[in-house]
Amino acid sequence: MKGSLKVNNVLFMLQAIKSHLGIGVLPEFACREALEKGEIVSILRHADKPTLALYALYPARQFVPAVVLQCIEFLQAWFKRDGH
Repeated sequence: MKGSLKVNNVLFMLQAIKSHLGIGVLPEFACREALEKGEIVSILRHADKPTLALYALYPARQFVPAVVLQCIEFLQAWFKRDGH
């Protein structure tokens, strides 16, 4: 097999993997459903992988709306789900 595909979009990479175009490194949250459905398989499960940083950016204010804080808390819990 020859060639290389480089992408900068997680969803595009997931689709390429599902289409049997190769392997890739994906954040677990982006491929959790495909793994559960058996559409893709995890290889090198215990290999060191790049870490992902995610930041919540919002205007600096004395009062941050409760809905914004709730959203951030939800996302924190969602990304930590299953111990990740």
